[in-house]
Amino acid sequence: SIAATYRLTGAARWPAQIEDTKAAIRWTRANADRLNIDPDKIAIGGYSAGGMLALFAAGTGERPEFEGAGGNNGVSSKVAACIAFYAATRATPGLMPEGGASDAALAAASPGTYISKDFAPTIFLHGIADTTIPYTSSLDFFNKLHELGVKVDLHLFQGAPHAFETRNEDAALASAQVSNLFLDRVVVNPKEYPPFGFGGPGRGRGPGAG
Repeated sequence: SIAATYRLTGAARWPAQIEDTKAAIRWTRANADRLNIDPDKIAIGGYSAGGMLALFAAGTGERPEFEGAGGNNGVSSKVAACIAFYAATRATPGLMPEGGASDAALAAASPGTYISKDFAPTIFLHGIADTTIPYTSSLDFFNKLHELGVKVDLHLFQGAPHAFETRNEDAALASAQVSNLFLDRVVVNPKEYPPFGFGGPGRGRGPGAG
């Protein structure tokens, strides 16, 4: 994995954050041979505000207005999948340049605006007890992508607060396992789950079945 960062609002306002994100994706793809990775199987992950940027990148592909000038111009910034931990799904006025927090500007900086059938496959992970970013934001985003036929997964953690995986080793392990399973099935070794079949060795037929 590659750890990348982006300019915070104290250093620069929107769209600097997504431009930095896409610059990191382009750098990774441009250096795929040196990194010994498949340039067509790059996934992006993010936490909280970083999760918002991951979702934004997953939904905007190669849209030129968000590419910026961070190097490797002409290299694609598309991603094959997205991992969104308790992601913010709406831009806030504090992200925007002074005087640029109109409703239209906030919508243009929110990843939900770019939901489409071309959205990268995405897995959402969120704590149900999160009071910083309610889990319903991930649920709503999941539902909208699912309705369009995008490959999506959602895991909600009972009683878990914001940044839950940093406070509990079991939750961190479970998060890594379900994320790895998702990436394996949609990116690394694409395959669908087989259809359900009744009966068979060791299979019950419901409550009380022997």
